Amino acid sequence: MNEHKQSKIEHLKQLELPKEMGFQAYEKLAGNSEYREAQKRAFMSGETRNPTLDYPNLNEQELAGKIRNLEPVFDLTENITDKDLAGVLWDSASYRMAEMYWLLEAKRMNTLAVRPDSDEFKQAAERYQRANEELYGKPEAATTENGIGRSIGAGEQ
Repeated sequence: MNEHKQSKIEHLKQLELPKEMGFQAYEKLAGNSEYREAQKRAFMSGETRNPTLDYPNLNEQELAGKIRNLEPVFDLTENITDKDLAGVLWDSASYRMAEMYWLLEAKRMNTLAVRPDSDEFKQAAERYQRANEELYGKPEAATTENGIGRSIGAGEQ
């Protein structure tokens, strides 16, 4: 490993970063597999138009606390002379924070799903979708259509 890269790693190790820098959004999306499978079957059979998923690990107060814990990272980056390292930390903290806001929107949308025709639900769904695409990209139409076709075919069996 070259000396410059080693120096950056050592500098990074010396920083006191919050554990939220390693936040993994997918861990918060876990739920009751039996309930979710029943919702999937109801959707695939046409019994329900809007399946409701449980998100027992999505806690608004916890996510808000995690967002607050990330905020000092932005101040920290101002004192780092290595601008590449500062940029990586800034980008990472920003991305983690955006994922947390996306999860908050998922929770809000799920809460509003009891009235799927309401303006509030539609707005939450739009915000959720927009954030999802910004974070993870927009699926290609061919891939989405292929997946929907397979799902519909599986539901007809």
